Amino acid sequence: METLKEIQDQFLKCPVCLQNYTSPKLLPCLHTFCRQCLTEVLKKSIGDDNSNPAENDSEIEKIVPQEKHFNCPVCRADVELSVPTGNSNCGQWTDMFPDNHFVSSLMEKIDMQSTDKYCESCCRDGNRIGAKAENWCQTCKVVFCDSCIKAHNVIKACREHIVVSLIDMRNDPLESIRSNKKEIPCFHHRDKVIEYYCVDCHVTICSSCVAVQHRRCEMVETLVDAAQKLKPETEYVQKNLQMQSEVLRDWREEHEKELGELSNNKEAIMKEMTTIRKRVNEALVNLENKLIVDLDERNMQTGTVVKGRMNEIDEMKKNVNNTGTFLKNLIQFGSDSELLTVFDAIKLQVDDMRANIQKSRLSKLSTRHRLIPDSCIQRLLELHSIGKIVDLVDLKKETFLNMNGLSEKDGQPPQRRSSIKRTGTFRVERSPTQSPATTMMSSSASSVSSTSSDSISSQELLSPPIRARRGSSSRPSSARDKPTSRPSPARETTSSRPTSARDTPTKAALSRATPIKSNTLPRAPRTPRTERSQKMADVNRVNSLPRTRNSSTHVSHRKNAETENAENANNPPQTKSRTVPMLFSFNGKTDGDAKKCWPLDVTMLEDGTPVITDFHNKKIKAFDATGNVMGEVSVPSWPHGIVDVASAEVAVTLPELATIMFVSVQDKNMRIRKRVRTVKQYRGISCDVTTSPNNPVLVVSCCASGIQCVDVLALDGTVLQTYREDKRQPGKLLFTWPYYVTTNAAGEILVSDCQSRNGIICIRRDGGVKFEQVLPDNIVCDPRGICTDRQGNLFLADKTGNSVHALGADGEYKNRVLCSADGLIHPIAVCLSPFGHLIITQENGDVKVFKYS
Repeated sequence: METLKEIQDQFLKCPVCLQNYTSPKLLPCLHTFCRQCLTEVLKKSIGDDNSNPAENDSEIEKIVPQEKHFNCPVCRADVELSVPTGNSNCGQWTDMFPDNHFVSSLMEKIDMQSTDKYCESCCRDGNRIGAKAENWCQTCKVVFCDSCIKAHNVIKACREHIVVSLIDMRNDPLESIRSNKKEIPCFHHRDKVIEYYCVDCHVTICSSCVAVQHRRCEMVETLVDAAQKLKPETEYVQKNLQMQSEVLRDWREEHEKELGELSNNKEAIMKEMTTIRKRVNEALVNLENKLIVDLDERNMQTGTVVKGRMNEIDEMKKNVNNTGTFLKNLIQFGSDSELLTVFDAIKLQVDDMRANIQKSRLSKLSTRHRLIPDSCIQRLLELHSIGKIVDLVDLKKETFLNMNGLSEKDGQPPQRRSSIKRTGTFRVERSPTQSPATTMMSSSASSVSSTSSDSISSQELLSPPIRARRGSSSRPSSARDKPTSRPSPARETTSSRPTSARDTPTKAALSRATPIKSNTLPRAPRTPRTERSQKMADVNRVNSLPRTRNSSTHVSHRKNAETENAENANNPPQTKSRTVPMLFSFNGKTDGDAKKCWPLDVTMLEDGTPVITDFHNKKIKAFDATGNVMGEVSVPSWPHGIVDVASAEVAVTLPELATIMFVSVQDKNMRIRKRVRTVKQYRGISCDVTTSPNNPVLVVSCCASGIQCVDVLALDGTVLQTYREDKRQPGKLLFTWPYYVTTNAAGEILVSDCQSRNGIICIRRDGGVKFEQVLPDNIVCDPRGICTDRQGNLFLADKTGNSVHALGADGEYKNRVLCSADGLIHPIAVCLSPFGHLIITQENGDVKVFKYS
């Protein structure tokens, strides 16, 4: 009976009144309530004007239904109810929900077993208390004694009724419940029971329904046959529910564990902060004691000097008193001859003493001690916090892959971090002198030098601007595995990184090439290596990277010998550029970043401020001319493309949210100004001010499968134009993977198709193709970011080729501007600044600035 009681307590209690169900009603969310309880819920949620039910009943068929909504009291699910207009009787609304016959039947069976029953037939004969009931007719819902049940069974209409022994039910209650199944009456024909199942309509019906409402249905089965066919699916649903229950149980355990980890994490951080405070206090106390010792020494020295001057004053005072006493006595008691004999000497003595006193007074220096706080202490007093508390989100692998269009075999799950490892960065300054051994170690640990013989100067920053509108975005990608096929977007994963790339700290200084880990001291600037040694180191590092393409294999299948020779002539060996020197470089990782910086795209404001999109850390970051971070702002999803739309404003694409965000950049303050929802998931972005200077528009690209296109948008997100189909070949798409897009001075749109075409497409505003340049594999391996200058020349980043190429305004290939010998490692975005500087972002998080013009 304990099991039966558990069923009764857990399954047969109304969640509103907490009593046994009375006329149970079933909601679409599968929660059951008493009819009266559900009526009260409807009254509170929708209302009841106590209208006359009879009047409502007469008008129900003539009134158009209206939709009403209320929330399930248990799961808060939205339940829709179609109510005839004018009928506000909540009791009638409740009757629109189906009865829960299963719960009613189960309650009846349990009630038959709970207490002794007395024959209801005997009571009807006039007896106050009938004989003890021994049987229960499940069809009549009446209990009978042994005598009355015989009379009941004699009746012809009752011979087919289901009669159950109460003794058997009490002896094995669960088995009796399982074996005695109750038939449900038909909703439309109350005198009929449900016997059939309409496969076409997915409803249970009676024999009258088969003949009337479902006479045209093709598949009508008996309940036994339908239930038998449904058994495998029922088992599957049961297993699925069990699996979901186990998943939720495990998930809850994970959350309980996470609560414990959060508590431990909080305690660890508080201990870490306390440790930092104690260390700071100890350091301040030590510094204070040292300063007190210094103060004591200085005070003692100054006091000694002052006391020495006081002794001199006492000596001079004695001399003055002695001379005065001598003159006084000489005048009073001496003769005139005695006075005249020594008076000149007295006058000379007085003059000498006056001169000595004047000299001593002039040479006297009043010494006072003053405390000048160190600049570090002043900065410490100005701190708003001793660090930042950042959230390290454990993004599950499946969620991350689905959001970025990656497959499970290509993606690597992000590493979970249990606690915050630091609250800030300490800078240790050193003298510029280094020992030869230290210099050699610094040189050997460095990567390609970030500086050249030329350095950036204020004159260069103030040089006449060469302004060009650009707007390119960069797709996160990794080295491809197969040399004979180009990767799909799903092959580009977040775990890819060059062999020699390292994570770097924040605020990279000038002339820094290789990032230094945060737990090591920064090294002093190393002496430049010779051009030959640097070139060899760069080439060796590039050779150590995984090769992704065998260009000769591809070229041989589609090029003849003459074309190959021409291409080889245009493919000179990679040597360091002498005309495009590197000015400086820095890494985009800042304080509070949980992951390495992945600068997918870069743009430059009119004042020369570079702004990047950090995909991994979901941030937009602005830097000054030295690479120090000026400001940053977090965005709700992974940012892709970025372009400047005003002197101090940028537009950023968030394809996962189908949103374009406008971010204001004011000095050190960056904020999200507005968000615009778009109809597609755009990645690449550019701003065109040439066609309509007073009304700039956004040129964006969409890479979604089947709808690859380039759209022209107003600043409010309205689609003005769409370029999708190739007019030269009707029915064929123009693009395969148009990730990068920009515009030239003529307002034409240039697209870098990054997947299969391996080239550049230039589109006029009327939708016609001006040119389509398919670049050979031995020249361009993996086209990525794109930008233009004022003359219309194109600059294309070649990620796998570790190069930046230049093309003319007509699309003709010109030359390789930069290569691995110049320090490029997997460039992914390129931008031309207003001052003629070429800004390039790399997959390892570095941002490099070259002097192009």
